[in-house]
Amino acid sequence: MRYVCSQCHTQFDGAALSSGADEDGGEHSGHGEGLACPNCKAEAGLEVVVEGVAPAMRYFGTVIGIALVGVVGTILALVG
Repeated sequence: MRYVCSQCHTQFDGAALSSGADEDGGEHSGHGEGLACPNCKAEAGLEVVVEGVAPAMRYFGTVIGIALVGVVGTILALVG
């Protein structure tokens, strides 16, 4: 999973950093615990990089686009 540090904006791969054990030998679950930015060593503020547009946003844009075309079509039909 790709992460970006909110402090220094460095992008890094979280799977390469979380090999299953912490630096002090303790186990962690791998869900963001024990991860630190390789550049500034910040442990808080690591954000998952999201790529692409969510399906709900695409659907909402489609609905708004269809409504806009319908409104413009109605106005043009009434004027013409």
